[in-house]
Amino acid sequence: MAGRPDVIWALMNLLASHGLSNRSPVLDLRKRRMSVLAGTVMGVVRHGGTDALAARHTF
Repeated sequence: MAGRPDVIWALMNLLASHGLSNRSPVLDLRKRRMSVLAGTVMGVVRHGGTDALAARHTF
């Protein structure tokens, strides 16, 4: 994600909006608590930043 601050910002906001935190530099989507957001996270990463997050905000 280096060099993609829009994606990092969108992911941080997504996690915060669901009351989730991640203390390590690796976001492991296999963890049970992340499973609800896994699809949305992947969409944000694939398509970039806050525009992708707004388009996928269906949870």
